[in-house]
Amino acid sequence: MSCSLTTLDLLVSAGADVNSYGAIYQAARRERIGFLVLQRLMAAGANFPEDAEQQERLINCSLDYFSDRVSGKEILTIEEIFSDGIGATLLFLLCKLPRVGTRDKGWMPILQIAACLDDAHSVEILLSRGTDVNCSGSYHGTALQAAARHGHLNMVRKLLDEGAQVNKTGGELGTALRAAIVAGHMDVFQLLVNHGADLKVDYGGSQNGENHDTLQLAVRTLSLDIVREVIDRGADPTLDVKDGTQHPLIFAVNTGLTAIVSLLLDAGAPVNVCGSRNSARDGSPIHAASLEGNMDILDLLLHFGADFELEIANLGTPLVVAASAGHIEVMEKLLSVGARVSGKNLLNGAIRAGKTEAVKLLLASGANPNDDGLSMACYLNHLDIAELLLNQTLSDDAREGLFDQAYSTKGLSGPVTRLLLEFSCPTIPQFLQACATGSGACVELLLQEDCIDVNGRAQESGNYPLQVAALHLQAEVVEILVVHGADIDCQTSSHGSPLIRSLEACAAPILRSLDGKDISLIVEQMSLPKVSGSDVWLRRASNDEKFRCRRIVESLITRRPSALRSHSLLGPPLHLACLIGDEPLVELVSKHDKQDPFAIAGHFQTALFAAIQGANPNVVQLLLKGASPKHVRNVNPEYGTALHFACALQNGMATALLLQHEADATIYDTQNRTPLTVAIQGELTAHRPPFDGYDNPLKILLD
Repeated sequence: MSCSLTTLDLLVSAGADVNSYGAIYQAARRERIGFLVLQRLMAAGANFPEDAEQQERLINCSLDYFSDRVSGKEILTIEEIFSDGIGATLLFLLCKLPRVGTRDKGWMPILQIAACLDDAHSVEILLSRGTDVNCSGSYHGTALQAAARHGHLNMVRKLLDEGAQVNKTGGELGTALRAAIVAGHMDVFQLLVNHGADLKVDYGGSQNGENHDTLQLAVRTLSLDIVREVIDRGADPTLDVKDGTQHPLIFAVNTGLTAIVSLLLDAGAPVNVCGSRNSARDGSPIHAASLEGNMDILDLLLHFGADFELEIANLGTPLVVAASAGHIEVMEKLLSVGARVSGKNLLNGAIRAGKTEAVKLLLASGANPNDDGLSMACYLNHLDIAELLLNQTLSDDAREGLFDQAYSTKGLSGPVTRLLLEFSCPTIPQFLQACATGSGACVELLLQEDCIDVNGRAQESGNYPLQVAALHLQAEVVEILVVHGADIDCQTSSHGSPLIRSLEACAAPILRSLDGKDISLIVEQMSLPKVSGSDVWLRRASNDEKFRCRRIVESLITRRPSALRSHSLLGPPLHLACLIGDEPLVELVSKHDKQDPFAIAGHFQTALFAAIQGANPNVVQLLLKGASPKHVRNVNPEYGTALHFACALQNGMATALLLQHEADATIYDTQNRTPLTVAIQGELTAHRPPFDGYDNPLKILLD
């Protein structure tokens, strides 16, 4: 029966039989307004079953709702359920069917809810019909705990009179006493204590894994009276906490309630207790007070002997915490009692947080600026702090070190660069650092202001700015340098052109993974960048790195096609592009490079061998489109045919593609081996490429 009350009234007035088709049973199952429906049916003459078994069945229609057997329940409040919903139906039926007992454990939540709602009549009926007053389970644990949690003093008294065990454990809060403390019900607390409630009952922790003791719970109520009562009743604030929960004194400091902090300290709480969580508000009482900026509590802690130099891992001292929070008054107090200003974490914490006044106070108190500090201020665009640090540094040598760090800061902004220029123009090495880190705004401003020579070389390394930017794949900086007249063909005896440098940088993850003495010697000479941005496990440049490399190559060769004539020890630009395996990059280089892609040059000999070496099937297929059978079958003195090379590297996909393009599996290499022999031997002449999800060459050849 799911009709509305209006529809029900119409049906009844039309003469519907209220005792047919189990109408009363359907009403007992209704979650919402079930009680109202049942009342309408009873008023219309519906009869309860006389058979005891049927009465049990009827009442179970409502009782089952409170078990886990029913799914698809609406989200209703307890008040809604027990005012005119299925809860009210259940209690109504219980009153009307006196032969139904309530010993079954399914009545446990009903007793708890009745206690929670302070429904003395229902509690009386349930207990008189057999419900165990100490039955436990669900959120509240016991009926006594439910009543205590909601502050129903008379209900608590009644349950105790009926035999409720005052220290029975269970539920989220553990005991009735803890429930009373959490809710701040002092009268219930005192009643339970007078009936023997034990503050120190170990209940094993709540469902969320926490096990706060009674003093912790009392502090959380923010009630001085409850905290005092708990201490007076035996809670010991000198004891350390367990199970990773926080000490009551640290809780109290974080509440900002000086009276509770004072009460705990007077009772013997350890003033230098270390917290169980690694954050400033949980490190220790004095760390928490320093973070909150509460001077009254700080003074109180210091009066009780708090260690103002207490250092906690990853947090530092209270002065570090106060500086990072920018609490000047707290800092002044700590400094006045002797807190030291040594250690870079102190100054850097204030710099990182952008607390200018805190930095100023620390510098005035003798803190020494360090290279990291200026770099951090520049990175975060804290101009006022950066200026403070520069003005504080009087030594030219020390200031030079600060500038070195500043110009190596990634993404140096224009405003920060202008500030640095007020003190000094950068050196060539400092400018190269800005190029390497991709600080486009900085590079642009320095060139606009004619502070630096765009083609200036570093004295020690001999590198040009364009080489450095290309090596670090800083496409934006490369474009800026080229626009300002950088020499696209610049190169040194030890470092190739900017074009070659960018390709080598993008190929670095693969190059570093290659085996073989010859290639290892070449790679050692190349000064490759770190591969932190690459997927090292796949030995591949990231998509972003490939994109930036492509931008650089396009910028250089569209302005100077002759840049493609520069070669690396590994071969021409096309070979490096094929090794990298980026199809758009290969197509870009091929479009502007009119040389024969199958001409022999460099370590990889041909572009096809480079693509096979890099395990790049798409590039292999791209090259084979323009290849004749002669190119595919040509025997290289070192590697044999392309098919020999693919088999040697165990590159199954390349093997299959070559066979599709008329590769000859019967040709012998210079060592008188066929590709099948090479595949069987599994001989690796260089780098074994990553697994490509394809069959191995031996299986392909045999098939």
